[in-house]
Amino acid sequence: MMAQGYAPRPETNLMMYVVVGIGLAIIALALFGQFYEIEVASHPAWYAPFIILISVVAILLWFVRRHRHNKAHRAEYDRTEPEKFLD
Repeated sequence: MMAQGYAPRPETNLMMYVVVGIGLAIIALALFGQFYEIEVASHPAWYAPFIILISVVAILLWFVRRHRHNKAHRAEYDRTEPEKFLD
């Protein structure tokens, strides 16, 4: 299918997107703390909003990718000739 080439289907489930997003958020917080010489571990109030924000972004990314794939797949299916499927 051509749709798989330009709008690939999300290969993992929604939970994996969130887990990877949280991992990247933790790394980003650590780098932020090192750059500005802030002890991030002593400010746990930063964790929750940042992790929630990253989780929401990861969920939206998964839904957008799934929607793009479904739209491209549907458009490609509509362009095919019905006679192909009847033989």
